[in-house]
Amino acid sequence: MNTLPKHWKDEHVISCLVRNMMVIDNNVSDEEMGWMNKTIEEYTAEGTDLFGVWDDVDDYLVQLFDEDRGKYVVTVTDCEDYIAKHYNDDQKNKLITTLMNMAAQDNVVEYSEFLMLESAMHKWFPGSLDQMVDAMRNNGIKVITDSNLTSEEATQQQQEDEKWTIIHDLAVFYNYFANLADGTMKKEEMTIISDIMPKWKFIIDDVAYGLSCNNPANLEEVMNLAYDEIYGKDGSNDPMKRVNQSQKNFVDYYNKGGILNGQIIGTFLNTLYQISDADGVITEAQDHQLRWYVNQWKPACSSAEKVEMLLDLKKTQQNMKKSLVSDGVPEEVLDELDKDISSESSSSTSSTEPSAPKKQTIETSDNPIESFREFMAGEFSGMKLPKNKNYGEYVIGSGMLICFMAKKSSVSTYLYSSGKLPAKKVFEKINSLGLSGKVINNKYTLTPMPGSRNPNVVRIDIEIKYDGRELNSAEMRAEVKDVYGQLLELCKPIV
Repeated sequence: MNTLPKHWKDEHVISCLVRNMMVIDNNVSDEEMGWMNKTIEEYTAEGTDLFGVWDDVDDYLVQLFDEDRGKYVVTVTDCEDYIAKHYNDDQKNKLITTLMNMAAQDNVVEYSEFLMLESAMHKWFPGSLDQMVDAMRNNGIKVITDSNLTSEEATQQQQEDEKWTIIHDLAVFYNYFANLADGTMKKEEMTIISDIMPKWKFIIDDVAYGLSCNNPANLEEVMNLAYDEIYGKDGSNDPMKRVNQSQKNFVDYYNKGGILNGQIIGTFLNTLYQISDADGVITEAQDHQLRWYVNQWKPACSSAEKVEMLLDLKKTQQNMKKSLVSDGVPEEVLDELDKDISSESSSSTSSTEPSAPKKQTIETSDNPIESFREFMAGEFSGMKLPKNKNYGEYVIGSGMLICFMAKKSSVSTYLYSSGKLPAKKVFEKINSLGLSGKVINNKYTLTPMPGSRNPNVVRIDIEIKYDGRELNSAEMRAEVKDVYGQLLELCKPIV
């Protein structure tokens, strides 16, 4: 931190970081000026006199930027390092929230703003960058994480991303493996894909995806969109960029729980084998690529080894066939080998309908969600269970609720302020209680955020993933009860 002036204190460091975020995109809006004034007032009222040093810091940075741009950059970096070394998590969380709000004043976080947030998050909250980006996007903020995208392009990409589904990720793999053979998809491969694709169905966050669900609706459009994403409309794209992204999407779905499991992955790998073997020959490229995915999924999918065995058998059969043909044996005599392997592949392919792993379950009602709601109401006296809903709520006063909601892949526990109290007062109370950035069970960080539709609403959301557990398993019930109870006790003093 040798670049920082010797007389600088906390107020200078914070002013430097807030000012840099305000000007980093070369456009200072009225909203950003308003947020600057709000920040100065709040910190100064709490005893960190930004008001008294702001102009001096501003003058220093303007001169430094003109005379030594390299030193300017290092000065900002040293301020981040100072915060990392001297501030606790509550103080860091308050400041990163301030910087996030500054960047989001125009509802778009430009790439330059994202880079500053990324640098600060890596130093202050390692491993939490994705959580921050997701939180901002969930609140309607566009976050540009690609230097090649303008704001308009990012908006277009976000709209395209919203049309992209897990079915499109499947189409990416099917397109890729079908084209790996000789650079084009043949009739035999498309016939198999047309048979396989309508069988896939997934439920993600209570939304059904699949051709049979009309979401998406048209196989041809899905395949064409996936093809363009892989190879580009002019065929010039490196296909692995899109294929790798779809693989990452599958891993994320698996880790999320309740969407992909070992059985479904096994079925998926087997369908890749069927497509590769559609014309009776698996090329070296198809064999190599499929083995790579088999090895990637082995730790999570016991049946991956069966696909590997099929590849070994197919390779042996193809080598033997070549040898026998070279020795003068007619090819038609060897067709039975292909039939045997195809039969083995078909027999190892189970239904492509996803099924969740079985866990011990405690049931007190025919409806698992209702059973869970009854359990929670029994544990927290005074909780209300609205009729025919999937949530429960506990009123702590002034229109504020502590709720839980049973979802497809998680149980959400959250504070909901309803807007009866102004958001500013709620945030002030949250900060005074030290709740912002507080961590429950070394796992869940409390991150107060304004409502996505109503900015006067304040929410603190915690998502408790199933991770292979069923809603009414003893383990899941215990964790939700524990986390919900802690959130309730922490938030009661806000009123």
